[in-house]
Amino acid sequence: MDYANVLKELEEACADFHIPATRVAAEQTLLTFQKTPNILPVCRYILENGNNSMVLFHAVTALKECFAREYRELTKLEVSELKHSLLNYVFQKPTLERYVCEQILQVVAVIIKRSWQDNSDEEKGEIFNEIIGLIQTNLHGQNLGIRLFSSLTDEFSSTKASSIGLSWDFHFSCKQSFEVIIVVVHCIPLFSFTYVFIRECISLGSLNWI
Repeated sequence: MDYANVLKELEEACADFHIPATRVAAEQTLLTFQKTPNILPVCRYILENGNNSMVLFHAVTALKECFAREYRELTKLEVSELKHSLLNYVFQKPTLERYVCEQILQVVAVIIKRSWQDNSDEEKGEIFNEIIGLIQTNLHGQNLGIRLFSSLTDEFSSTKASSIGLSWDFHFSCKQSFEVIIVVVHCIPLFSFTYVFIRECISLGSLNWI
């Protein structure tokens, strides 16, 4: 697959989407891309080389769909590397459009939930240490950490979880485990850092960052 050509096709589809006469065909191109098998490498190429926010959004959406379909084909190391690369991506790009950033954080939350039952308690706890690590960096990192935590609570909830093709029992089991780890181990540190962050935003007049 020619990654550069795929990027060009998506850029054209996103441009055509804004034209009524070509919108249906453009939408079909974008939906077909989402359903293409084995496109994780293509999506990551687009994130690194694309600069159109709408293209980036659709690449991330396709990445999420592909990950949910093909999770069992990935090694544990590949899953972890994908999660960390996405977090590093949004951390390194503070000017990223908010809707693109939110979509990436949702994908990170999906990755964490989908792999939840395959991780040890220590590995699950490390996820929250990573969030605290983000919050301890700078204002941008604090913002990302809190928004990632919000995405996680949505993903592990009963009403806002993404459809990833798994049973209700899987979702419920993850939800219960997530709540236990949050309440018993990480509740006080996370909320303490959140409180400090909100105070800093108020003092800087930047509460609209949240």
